Amino acid sequence: MKKHILTTALLASICMGTAMAGPALTENQVGEMATSYFKSHPEKMMDILKHMQSSMQQKSLNQSKQAVIDGKAVILGDDSFLPSIGNPHASKTLLFVFDFQCVYCHKEAPLIAKLLKDNKDLRVVMMPLHFFGKASLYANKVALYANSIGKFKAFYQAMEKAGLIEGKLNNTAVDLIMKKVGINQADFEAALKKGDIDDHIKQIDTLAQQLKIQGTPFMVVMPSDESKLSTDDITLLPGYVSLDALKSAVDE
Repeated sequence: MKKHILTTALLASICMGTAMAGPALTENQVGEMATSYFKSHPEKMMDILKHMQSSMQQKSLNQSKQAVIDGKAVILGDDSFLPSIGNPHASKTLLFVFDFQCVYCHKEAPLIAKLLKDNKDLRVVMMPLHFFGKASLYANKVALYANSIGKFKAFYQAMEKAGLIEGKLNNTAVDLIMKKVGINQADFEAALKKGDIDDHIKQIDTLAQQLKIQGTPFMVVMPSDESKLSTDDITLLPGYVSLDALKSAVDE
């Protein structure tokens, strides 16, 4: 920060000194002076670029955290349509954003299961996305319906066991898994026609955009109490995360 201030002060003093000695500098003249200075001191330009990049990243981070707070009713609400596993009364919540076809989500799943086994004061909220296209979207709709009838965990575990990742999933495979875990196809299709599931998918997509999620897995650690939710208490974990890193984020 001191370097940035010194650089700005130096340029300002040059401009002021020149202005006192003669007519005011034009914008082009100031630009030429700045160009000459940074050619002689390229490290100063790198410092400024790094500072700008850091500021932009921090701004984006804060916006994503604020999106978590704005979307707390969907993530943490008692009547949320999102599936959850673990202790429903836990003080900490882990939001797990995943795609059924994502290989790294598939690798993350057993780590989350281990985390839940070792930590009884944790709830995991599951938010399915469909980066891999229509088959993932169809599976997400089944998952939300399965949750509404108390069969999400069975469906999710069966999908994980099938391992249909990276383009291997299709609607027929989802239907077979749905049947295997006791979900009636006709009942699902009837529920789909009501429109609630599609509305929930739209809410998920909107929240994902607000969180600036560009891929899966993506996780967020936060207090379960909505009234205690602040940006300082939210930890964003984009990408695949090791078990130790997960434990550290939850234990903070």
